[in-house]
Amino acid sequence: MADAAYHGKALRHLPGRITFTTRLPANAVLYDLAPPPTGRRGRPALKGDRLGTPVDLAEILTTVPFGLYCCTITVIWYTLHGHHPADAADRREQAPWYTTKTDPSFSDMLAKLRRTIIAAQFMPNHLARPTEAEIRAVQRAWATAGLYSAA
Repeated sequence: MADAAYHGKALRHLPGRITFTTRLPANAVLYDLAPPPTGRRGRPALKGDRLGTPVDLAEILTTVPFGLYCCTITVIWYTLHGHHPADAADRREQAPWYTTKTDPSFSDMLAKLRRTIIAAQFMPNHLARPTEAEIRAVQRAWATAGLYSAA
């Protein structure tokens, strides 16, 4: 680990097993390592492809895990609540070119989740307020478990 004075050309020749952490200037632009010499005439490349600024790379590093998280949540929801054995058959009926489709795709799962969310927005949902006896029963259970002291 080092401060901002220790970055740049001096670190290019460190062995690959060494990692180096340093502060970068706010306007720094990061590049990949220089490609190997091509053997052609002319000056060899000093930099590789442009990777972007630290802010650009931070956005990529946070966006990709969030996207994977959303995909994971969709698949888990479908597995626990959305799956129906006839889903693949219904999809084959709607799209006859899927003659060999046996399992729902991610887009099928996502479409079903979207339909469920939209339908839930239009369903009447009148939640009953718990009775005083139900509230006291829960408070007693919490007190017994040591989670609540006002029972």
